[in-house]
Amino acid sequence: MNDKNETTEVYSGTAGVKRIIGVLSGKGGVGKSTTVAVVAFNLAHRGFSVGVLDADLCGPSLSKMIGLKGNIHSCDQGWVPLSQSVGTGRISAVSMSYLVENQNQAVIWRGPKKTA
Repeated sequence: MNDKNETTEVYSGTAGVKRIIGVLSGKGGVGKSTTVAVVAFNLAHRGFSVGVLDADLCGPSLSKMIGLKGNIHSCDQGWVPLSQSVGTGRISAVSMSYLVENQNQAVIWRGPKKTA
């Protein structure tokens, strides 16, 4: 990004976001998705609107944990996440599992997407 307008475009989608929490690990099977689901539900039950990005490219399981089913759609502003009311709040999510035809099937990456 070499000019201010490009930077502004990237961050304009998070203008109303007060906090961003990242959950990551270099190892699989340590409970990242479980942690995210528990925190998201806890915050939603307290009246917050929570957005979740499941960036697990190989085995997206968060969608099953939070119970959202379906496929996301795109519009001029980008992807429209799936969303549900929880308590007095709301959980919205984008996951790789929403981009495949069969959410029970493993995502297989080949070529540059796998090795990049």
